[in-house]
Amino acid sequence: EKFESGTGWPSFASGLPGVEEEDVNPVQFAVLGAELRCRSCGGHLGDVFGDGMLFQGTRAAVTGKRYCIDGAALEFFPEDG
Repeated sequence: EKFESGTGWPSFASGLPGVEEEDVNPVQFAVLGAELRCRSCGGHLGDVFGDGMLFQGTRAAVTGKRYCIDGAALEFFPEDG
């Protein structure tokens, strides 16, 4: 569910199992987003923002959320296997 957001961050339309979303008030979430952490170790993975509706034609427009994951928290594989 990765999509091109134009933000420079790898963006996804939904979170993954084992990812914990910081509990913040709705105003803070709308303006600043919320931190994403590893449920096991508490390490910072990225941030989630409530601007998914801006990305029409993606699943983020349906979820209303844009999950931006730090590149250091991702594991990359070549397209050809």
